[in-house]
Amino acid sequence: VNSLLGLEHANHAVVSWSLNPQSVIECYEAGAASLEDRLKAAERVAAEGYPIRFRIDPGILIPDWRKHYADLADAIFNYGLQPENITLGMLRLLPGHYAVTRKAYGIDLHDAGVLEGIHGDGKLRYPATERVAFYQHIIDCVRTRSPQTPVSLCRETREVMNALRPHLNPRCNCCP
Repeated sequence: VNSLLGLEHANHAVVSWSLNPQSVIECYEAGAASLEDRLKAAERVAAEGYPIRFRIDPGILIPDWRKHYADLADAIFNYGLQPENITLGMLRLLPGHYAVTRKAYGIDLHDAGVLEGIHGDGKLRYPATERVAFYQHIIDCVRTRSPQTPVSLCRETREVMNALRPHLNPRCNCCP
């Protein structure tokens, strides 16, 4: 983020990070910055007056995922960060992604849980009930720590969006 520091941005730029618990980063985000490094970077640009956003995506149903994602929400707000939006998404794959990630990164995505059916976008996803439970848990964790922080979903099916609509901000991180 060094190149952003000291610029006269006049709120014409928003800086966003993809976040996951450190355990997910270590297992599935080969070569990526640690959670702590991402939050420190967000802290630096927020101190410069940039609006910040977070994207918790791809959510992965690792063992004890509820605790890991609650700890992630704690970490965000323990840094004193006030994102203008948090967008949520879950693991979604084209069937060929399994082979690509195994070959390129040595990661077996079958360990990430059971994905089902091909949806309208051609992707495999966790069952809808599991996605709703995951999202509701994170929404509750965020609301407990920062009731005013908007939470949205991105790249999700209509069924899941409709189940959670009363709890969501209609704007995702992709929107200005």
